[in-house]
Parts: sequence; C-alpha cells; structure tokens
Amino acid sequence: MNNNVIEKFKKWVKNPYVIAITLALLLVVTITATSYAYFTANVTGTGQNTVVTTTSLEIEFTDGPTVSLQNALPGEYVEKTFKVENKGSGDTTYDVYMSDLINGFADKTDLVYTLISNDGGYNVITQTQVPDTNTKIVNAQLLRAGEEHNYTLRITFKETNDNQDDNKGKSFSTIIRINEVKAPSLSVRLHPNEGTLDSNTIDLVVGDSIRSLLPTPVSTRSEYTFANWWLDSNLTMPVTAMTTMTTDIKDLYARYVPVNYSLSYTLNGGSVSNPKNPTSYNVETPTFTLKNPTKNGYNFTGWSGDGTGTEVTINQGSSGDKSFTANWSPITYNITYNYNGGSASSNQTTYNIETNTFTINNPTRSGYYFYDWVGYNNSRSNPVQITKGSTGDKTFTAQWLCAKAGANNLYGLYNSSGNITLCYNGNPNSNPNPNKELPSSYCTMSTSQNSIYEGQLISGGGMSSTATCP
Repeated sequence: MNNNVIEKFKKWVKNPYVIAITLALLLVVTITATSYAYFTANVTGTGQNTVVTTTSLEIEFTDGPTVSLQNALPGEYVEKTFKVENKGSGDTTYDVYMSDLINGFADKTDLVYTLISNDGGYNVITQTQVPDTNTKIVNAQLLRAGEEHNYTLRITFKETNDNQDDNKGKSFSTIIRINEVKAPSLSVRLHPNEGTLDSNTIDLVVGDSIRSLLPTPVSTRSEYTFANWWLDSNLTMPVTAMTTMTTDIKDLYARYVPVNYSLSYTLNGGSVSNPKNPTSYNVETPTFTLKNPTKNGYNFTGWSGDGTGTEVTINQGSSGDKSFTANWSPITYNITYNYNGGSASSNQTTYNIETNTFTINNPTRSGYYFYDWVGYNNSRSNPVQITKGSTGDKTFTAQWLCAKAGANNLYGLYNSSGNITLCYNGNPNSNPNPNKELPSSYCTMSTSQNSIYEGQLISGGGMSSTATCP
C-alpha cells in the first residue's frame, strides 16, 4: 500500500457522514504450536451510532469508533463507550486495538488512558501512557455465548506540575479496532480406564471451558458409574466447571465411583431403634446385618423380600436395590384367676393384642356376695373388661362380702386382749349373737367400712385385725 492510498484512507475516515471501520486484521500470525484465526467485520450505522458484526460478535460504538482530543489543554480528556456482545452459540475471544494513531504531543508521557468494564471485560484501571504506534490494549478476552462487555475508554491530557507549554493545543486521535479471535483446536487423548468410549480422542478449542464438552464413558463394571475426568493419571486434579483448554492439556483420565443402591423397608407397624438400618449401600460397603424391628404385642417372625429369616446379612460385594418386609405374629398372654373359694365358668385363660374386647365373668360362692377383683398393682375393679389392644399376662383375685343376715349384715374380727370380737354393722358383739353388744370403742368402723369384704383390715380400740366371715 503506497502513501497516496494511506492519505486517501485517512481523509475518508474523517468524513463525518461516512463511518468506516476496518476490523480485518490481515496478518498471518505464527505462534509455536498455536495459530489463531481472525475474522473480518460488517459495518452499519451512522455517525451517531455504529454497529459492527463479526462471525459471533456484535460491537456497538457510541458516536463511531474514532477517539479524538483536539487542541488539548492540561486536565482535559475525551471518553469513548462501546459494547462487545457475543451473539454466537459458543464462547469466543476478542482483541482491542488502538489503531491509526495520530499523536501530535511533543512529550508523549503527558497523554494517558484508562479502560473500564464493570461486567466482566478487561480493565486498565491505572493511568497508562497512550502508545504512539498501533497497539493491542486487550488481548484474547474471553466472552461467553449470550454475554456482553461494556467499556469506557478515557484518554486524558495529564496535568503535572511541570511546564507543559510544548503540549498545549496539541491533538490526538485513534480508531478503536476490535478483532474476534478464534483459538486453535487441539486433539486430546481420552483414557476411559475401566470404561469404553466411541472415540478415545477429542478436539478441544484453546480457551474453551471443557467440562461440558467431554463425553461420558460407560463403565465395564456394572456396579460402578463414571464420576469425572481428571487432568493427571494419579487422579489428583479434577476437571471442574472452571477448567479451560490450554496447550498443556494432552491427556484426560476417567474416574469411576460405586453405584449407590437403595434399601427400603416395610415394617408393618414396627420400628427399629437408633441407629436405624441403612437406606443405601454400594459394592464396597463392609458386610452388615439388618437390625430386627420390634412391635408392641407382637413377635417378629422374620423378614421377607430380598432377604428372609430373622437374620439378614448383606455381604460386601453385593449389588442392586433391595426391599424387605417385616412379618409379625401376636404374642399370646395368659390370664390367671384366683376365685378365693368361689368358681366361674367360661372365663378366657389367654388373649392377644388383636382379641376383641371382652368382660370377665364374675365368680359365685355359697353364703357370700362377690365384691370385686384385685388385679395388677392391687388395682380393684368390678366388672373387669379387657379391651382390644391390651397386652401382658394378667392375674385376678376374687374378693367376697359375708352374706349372713343379709347383704348389709357384715361381720369383722377384732382382737381385744386376746378375745375375738365380731363387728356387726359397725357395732361390736362378743359373739355372733347380734343382740349382745359391746362398747363401741372396741370396734369402730366408718360408714365407708359398712361393706366389709373378707380379708379387709379393720381397726378399733387401738388394735386392728383382718375381717372374716363367721
């Protein structure tokens, strides 16, 4: 390209009604083991807004891509805002250049720039001297699919305490050029170890996040499943969501973990004390035996399902989901009766938790009235009812009232100075003849004691004895 062509191009760029941006970097870049492809751009827009599109990128400049600081004085600056958006389906990278520089400053150190992006782009926060030749200011910046980077470029005539007269009124201009850079694709060897793949190599693009791009091998051992790829054969450096392709990655290694199988239980109303039986296991789990459940009122008769009997063991090396069902039989409880001289018929002598509610038949005894039953912990009841859902062995003892001279003519014994005295309706008698009374102090009974049952403890006159029927 001769000098006349260059001058015509510069005049064309400065025309306020025509915006021209050359984003085609006509270079052949040679890098050891790596080559990058650069893409040309299509330009649309007016002097107020310019949109540039490349293969994947859409670049929008406010007031075009030219940055110009004219007749500058110390402290003055100019800003340019632009947006780089990835419209493609994959990640890409881009470079940003200051190109076509015209720098009239005598002391080039007075002219500085900053480049700020608040949404993931590259930042030049510290004031940096503006180059005096075409220079790349952003190198291979990664831009994910669907994301955008917004930039503000500020070029400042830095004010110093020195004499700056030689730079006053000077001018500077540049055109911002953005190139989409496509990284090279490199072949990586895949080592599936105890697994299989359709292909043991894969081509990956330098700079790409690789985890989601890698295939999933199928384990040759059914009890194991693929877990992840690793960067080293010792499996110390896993591939993560943040791992990007570099020229250093030559091989990737598969790792597998045991499949977790479920253990489910149908306890049918039973329970297992803590710690509970496990709900999962794998081929490497040490051998263990299931804890048997318990259920109030029932005997555990064993497991059924994927294990049977009252002792089910799952050996190390087992596999597959398993389910177990607890089986039960009601416990039979005994009922014992002490009729205490009486008798009864048809009373049940056994029952279980499922037996329907029933009432015990009261006994009979000649010359006596039945009073009540004495049961567990000296509890007293008449009648006695055993409800469905009850448990435990039970014993009941009959208590009787004396029937002589009618139900209310009840007698008790009282030992006074070695003499036996009968208490008749609360009044003492020295013999069974109710007409011969002794002083009441010898046998005192409260109203509640008028119904005396045989064996009841009664007291009076400072002494006590148990009641009996004469």
